[in-house]
Amino acid sequence: MIKNFKISGTLLILLVCTACTKDIRHHGYNLDEEVIKKIVPMKSTLNEVIENLGSPTTAALYGEPKFFYINHKYKRRLFLNPALIDQNILQISFTRGGTVKSIERYSFSDVKSFRFDEASTHLPGNNIGVLQQIIGNIGKYNNADGIRKAGT
Repeated sequence: MIKNFKISGTLLILLVCTACTKDIRHHGYNLDEEVIKKIVPMKSTLNEVIENLGSPTTAALYGEPKFFYINHKYKRRLFLNPALIDQNILQISFTRGGTVKSIERYSFSDVKSFRFDEASTHLPGNNIGVLQQIIGNIGKYNNADGIRKAGT
């Protein structure tokens, strides 16, 4: 009985101690300086960037071509959402011909935070109600062959 109590107590203490340890999580791209040095502005091409760094975290959809390689560092907090404690962004801009134009870095201190003002920011999907959505979908279905019914 006492032996079981000691084992249970020891396990409980170990469990409590592990809950107090820092839990830092890294997400995103690992920015390796040696690999980044291989990318030379006005010399390297888009294909060379992909060969050396891999596909980007995201790319610009409009304007001049840009690749973004992003990593985040989060700290988990007990019963709360994780807190962002560090962020690094590598931005590589390209000319229209696909040559590296510039390489820029951004850190956590460069991040600007903003909030949507729901009174003035139009968010699509808020204009119609549930009943309008249900009535609007009446007759919009596919037949047994998976082909959309004519007139819909």
